[in-house]
This record gives sequence, C-alpha cells and structure tokens, in this order.
Amino acid sequence: ELGTTILGMLSNLPFINVGELKLGRDNVMLLYTDGVSECNNEQGDEYGTDHIQEIVAKAETGQENNLIQTVVDDLLRYKGAAGYNDDVTLLSIKIRL
Repeated sequence: ELGTTILGMLSNLPFINVGELKLGRDNVMLLYTDGVSECNNEQGDEYGTDHIQEIVAKAETGQENNLIQTVVDDLLRYKGAAGYNDDVTLLSIKIRL
C-alpha cells in the first residue's frame, strides 16, 4: 500500500511508501479521516472505503461542490441512531489541468 501512518501523531514517520498518481482533466479528490470510513451503523457494520468509492463514482459531473454533503447525508442515513466513535472530517478538491 502507498502512504504512511497517521499524520500529525508522531514526530517522525515510521515509514513512507511513495507512489505516483496521474491526474486527468477535472479530477476530484475526496480526502477523509478514518472516522468516516470506520463509522458504524446500529448493527456495528463499518461504512467502509468501498461505500465511499461508490458514492464518489456516482457523483454527477459538475456537482463536485455537493460531494461532501452527499457523503455526509449518506453517512447519517447509514449510521442511523448510532453515535460517532471518532471525528468525521472531509475535504474535497477539484483539480483543473
């Protein structure tokens, strides 16, 4: 896997697996904390990265500004009455080349 461990927790990162990402025209990146992907529903099931990828893939072109709200709304529906175990932070970036 590419990447590293949690950013900001350690003064020195134990490892960094450097990779390269090729961007196309008008790509959108959605960055999120593990509080999003690891959010549990009332049955204890995790929301998961696959679920996030499905939502991003279904997002309509031109609606990137609504991507965060779409994920948040879906996450709220998914978790139901279950509480949060961690922070839920999202950042959406549209890259224009």
